[in-house]
Amino acid sequence: MSGDASAEPITKEAARLFAGRIWAELDMHRRRNLADQAGGFVRRFLQERSASGRVFLTAPIGDEIDLLSVMSALSCDLFLPVIRDSSMDFVAYREGHIIVPLRPGRFQIPEPQGTHIAVPDAGDLMFVPSLACNRHRFRLGRGGGFFDRYFAEHAQAKKCRKVSAMPVELIEIHFPEQSHDVKLDELVTDTGTVE
Repeated sequence: MSGDASAEPITKEAARLFAGRIWAELDMHRRRNLADQAGGFVRRFLQERSASGRVFLTAPIGDEIDLLSVMSALSCDLFLPVIRDSSMDFVAYREGHIIVPLRPGRFQIPEPQGTHIAVPDAGDLMFVPSLACNRHRFRLGRGGGFFDRYFAEHAQAKKCRKVSAMPVELIEIHFPEQSHDVKLDELVTDTGTVE
């Protein structure tokens, strides 16, 4: 399913099933490595800027890595999505020393109760949730299209650094990308960063 450029492409649905099995079987040691690698990546990102930066990410659901806990230990502003109907906005969760309470939102995903909406731009970092990606770095999401629509509706957000964290065996799944799919700039795996 991964790595072989000559392999027949699989459907996105088949890729989601395959990736779902890998995520479900990922042991705690590898999950911890993945979270540590993501934390190290953000620390380097912040050092490059010599100041606090803005990080856009999601609260974890299901088998996802809890990047929010990792990022909460770092000195950066954090923004989480709030879903409204079929679209979403990013709202400040932590800005400076102010932390906004979270509440269960749509799909029971924790969302900040604040009202300060921000759109990522050049110089910002976004961890885009992904089950997997293909060899061209197009992400495979859960199929809801929220991030695809977000980037289509917010042109300036395309300038941010788009990163995803996933097990190394899911970085080259052979599925066809579509014109609306989000292309990742970098990948963080449990074995390191792929640029």
